[in-house]
Amino acid sequence: MQQRGKRPAVPSTAVARRRIEDQIPVQDIIDRYVVDGETARRIAEGYGLNERYVFRLLERHDVPRRGTRKALPLSNGEIARRYLEGRVEIQAMAAELGVSRHTIAKRLDEARVERSTGHRGRDLPDAEIAARNEAGESARALAAEFGVSHSTILKRVARHRDAERQRTNSGSQSSR
Repeated sequence: MQQRGKRPAVPSTAVARRRIEDQIPVQDIIDRYVVDGETARRIAEGYGLNERYVFRLLERHDVPRRGTRKALPLSNGEIARRYLEGRVEIQAMAAELGVSRHTIAKRLDEARVERSTGHRGRDLPDAEIAARNEAGESARALAAEFGVSHSTILKRVARHRDAERQRTNSGSQSSR
């Protein structure tokens, strides 16, 4: 019979954890993760555990967690230097290294490089860009010179062309 006002004894999480760890081969789980390179998810499924539990178990046994971070041939510092000095576009560097632009952006952030977040407000000589593009200079060459993407150049050329059309149309309409 339970005494009035007292709760039944509930085992602590540490006790419950020890009970689970007594029932599973901890060293086998560690070996499968470290030696065999098996994923925590697959190990968890094999033992009927939660993936999170497997990671906590590995952490308690001082097993470093494998990252999915791709090793790059350039250090974060070298990526930052190339970005800042050569104004190499993130997308171009990503293509060169065979990774996504997000990976390069993340590495630049880790190197504490302040990157521009677009060229919408940047003051570019649109008339000059449009004239040079119409004269045959490629959008990619202009982009490299002005430190923007080729799509930015194409958008600026189109915007300038549209503004010129509007100017000529409104001028011809007012002279009527």
